[in-house]
Amino acid sequence: QVLEIIRKMPRWTPAINYYGKGEYRESVWTIRIVFKRNGSLIAHTTEKLKENMKKTLFSELHKAHTGNSSDKWTHYLDTYDRLLAGFQNKPINLLEVGVFNGGSLEIWNQYFKKAKHIVGCDIDSKCQDIQFVGNNIDLVIGDIKQIDTLARINAISERFDVIIDDGSHRSSDIIAAFVRLFSMLNDGGVYIIEDLH
Repeated sequence: QVLEIIRKMPRWTPAINYYGKGEYRESVWTIRIVFKRNGSLIAHTTEKLKENMKKTLFSELHKAHTGNSSDKWTHYLDTYDRLLAGFQNKPINLLEVGVFNGGSLEIWNQYFKKAKHIVGCDIDSKCQDIQFVGNNIDLVIGDIKQIDTLARINAISERFDVIIDDGSHRSSDIIAAFVRLFSMLNDGGVYIIEDLH
């Protein structure tokens, strides 16, 4: 029913995404859906969102990034946009396990402009030499499975809205990290595990 209503809207892109938003040229509009007691359904466009609330695609930032390199697989980028767009203009805390060259932390910092903390954790001590662009990026060197590493992360933030495990990609490490980190995820948060092997 919703898609049929959208298709009948003049000059409207006949698509609806996960967050109930469609795109009209360069502007983002929302669709309000109202279910009435008798079971009927109505939908209509609302006012154009303010320009400063317009969403920036993670995939676009990743492509345009010129700082430290990032090794994200390109087929993940649209998934990130789908899963994380709802957090983009909120004061979130993000934790990423696995820093590599540090590029993804810089891109997260651009994507989540209102983020309180962007925290990276890596076991490789060479990562401490990385120079980051962004004043709210914190780096913790250590094994995510160790209590002292978790304590240093907790000293920055005890709770996270987004947790991304891009670490060793070994099943045993992924499970151990999940057991330790999932309790730190806020209600409604997103826990992402990359590259399952």
